[in-house]
Amino acid sequence: MQHHRGNTRPPETIKLPTTYIADGPNRVWAWDITWLNTYTSGLYFKLYVIVDIYSRKIVEWEVWSEEIGELAAKLVERAMLTHTLNPTLKR
Repeated sequence: MQHHRGNTRPPETIKLPTTYIADGPNRVWAWDITWLNTYTSGLYFKLYVIVDIYSRKIVEWEVWSEEIGELAAKLVERAMLTHTLNPTLKR
């Protein structure tokens, strides 16, 4: 059980995710989609939220009935315009 057997591939090393440190406001944002219950069984709304990690402030949010990448992209664009961030600027 402790040794590699047969023609199977050896275990792969997993690359750890990149870690970001928020040393000021509007440096690192995180986003999430949460499903909100309704009174109708099987019907949910999706709450898209962007949070500033440093201040824990909700930067932008929106509720939609579907979960689509284009809607998330619009939310991020609107948050960047609202907070006057340049998408090509690297800090």
